[in-house]
Amino acid sequence: MLELLSRLNEKSDVYSYGIVLLELLTGKKAVDEECNLHQLIISKAANDAVMETVEPEISATCGDLGPVKKVFQLALLCTKKQPSDRPTMHEVVRLLNFLAKPTFLHQRSSYFLHLHFHRQYQAT
Repeated sequence: MLELLSRLNEKSDVYSYGIVLLELLTGKKAVDEECNLHQLIISKAANDAVMETVEPEISATCGDLGPVKKVFQLALLCTKKQPSDRPTMHEVVRLLNFLAKPTFLHQRSSYFLHLHFHRQYQAT
């Protein structure tokens, strides 16, 4: 039990949050008989096809899917294999706040997320 508790920390919470984001974005369960959602998204991201997995209702109601793609990138950062490569929850909140700002600020958040994504995610 002590070993399990020692592995549960902020970085494991960040991982879980990333999985919840993936479930919300796709409308799929994290694990079911057909696939492992995280592996599916990693595979799609490698082929620049992650937007194919977006929940149809999101696609139908969002005029601009750019922020949705950024949230996919954030979810992938949160679910990096190495806990030290994952952002802190403070960084996650900061990124989400950037994404929630008016459109003219999205360029700034896009640039920040792009830099963070490539620095962290491409290192694997």
